[in-house]
Amino acid sequence: MADMPESAWSERLPERVGPVGAEPLYGPEFERDPAVVYERLYRRHGAFAPVLLEPGVPGWLALTYDAVASVCRNPAIWSHDARRWADWAQGRVPEDSELLPMMTYRANMLFADGSEHTRLRRAVMDSLGRVDPQYLEAEIHRLAGRLVDGFCERGEADLVGQYARLLPLLVFNRLFGLDDAEGFRLLDVLRRIVFGADADRASEDLTRYMSDLVTAKRRAPGEDVTTWLMEHRAELTDEELVHQLMLIIAAGNAPTADLISGALHMLLAERAATGAARRGVEQTVDRVLWLEAPVQNYPFVYPRQDVRVGEHTIPQGCPVGLGLAAANQSIAREYGDRLADTANRGYLSFGVGDHRCPAQDLARQIAVIGVQTALSRLPALRLTAPAEEPPRRTSVFARALTALPVQFDPQPPEGMDLPVLPHTPPPTPPPRTGFWRSVGRWLLGH
Repeated sequence: MADMPESAWSERLPERVGPVGAEPLYGPEFERDPAVVYERLYRRHGAFAPVLLEPGVPGWLALTYDAVASVCRNPAIWSHDARRWADWAQGRVPEDSELLPMMTYRANMLFADGSEHTRLRRAVMDSLGRVDPQYLEAEIHRLAGRLVDGFCERGEADLVGQYARLLPLLVFNRLFGLDDAEGFRLLDVLRRIVFGADADRASEDLTRYMSDLVTAKRRAPGEDVTTWLMEHRAELTDEELVHQLMLIIAAGNAPTADLISGALHMLLAERAATGAARRGVEQTVDRVLWLEAPVQNYPFVYPRQDVRVGEHTIPQGCPVGLGLAAANQSIAREYGDRLADTANRGYLSFGVGDHRCPAQDLARQIAVIGVQTALSRLPALRLTAPAEEPPRRTSVFARALTALPVQFDPQPPEGMDLPVLPHTPPPTPPPRTGFWRSVGRWLLGH
């Protein structure tokens, strides 16, 4: 559009500034309470607001329910193909940017449009749809119980590091057709990438892990999602298969882990404050999805041409984040807190439209069973420091607890059949982690 040609936009980028009025989605205020920043952006700019994703990396954020829904339902205007990201294509995003693992193109359904997206999504939907519901429910219960066995005799635990982060990963690993030990092998690889313990070799191990999985299933197909993806009429290439599997790990693990820990914290904090929990587990899980969405701003889309929104022009190829948390917040403004206390599941925490998360029901099932198991297996479960707010991590994309220290009455294990991974508090990663370590953080949810 004539209001702001792409050339004018490009000339401003070397100055390392964003659009007029852009606010950073980083820094102390945003990390402390992103909802405050979203509210201010909405008051100043309306449904679409200019932001800085990192210093010198501009973008926009869709802030309301209607804005997010409109973007998702107009693929002729907005593309999910990250190869359209103009700043990245023109070399204006640093190679070590921590945005890249989440935003650069991969050959999976998240970054596809049109018929290509339909083909890739159908393969995933059909393959997940073949999972036996009774088997799945039994496996979630079994894995949750065995993780609790690993710490139930101690009377204390970190329910993030020792439980919530592990359960979804192990469940999805089983769906891929691998045993429990392989799940812990993957977890070990991801942790070494995240925390820099021979990260280069660990990144090679991650690639090898996925390749080994594909090779093993080509040699010995089974009743599992990996095999069904291979056999699907979509005829996925090996590259597409690996990226679909990595997407399932990422989308299924970190947000689900954050949902489990968020629901546990909400229940235990309410119990500590009032002496009883007012809501059941399923209602609490939905309340977290309304009020504390683990995925805050994701995915990103790219206008196919300059787009006029209100008084703003969003240039072609500029990333626009789907502000899922802010969109839920906009509904809360209208209806008040009571919406989160109903059975309404109209939240956008799993996305909307054709790119809505295909594993949303599975993620919610893992979360509900995970929370129920912890509550039933750990008598007198309570927060170690109920008056303190547990530490959280906040990024452009997500916000979640990094630890949830609890105490409970020690209990004997019901029967160990999982290897026990020693729990050690993670070190603080350096400010710049490099691409592969950022990939590990993306997959593991740090």
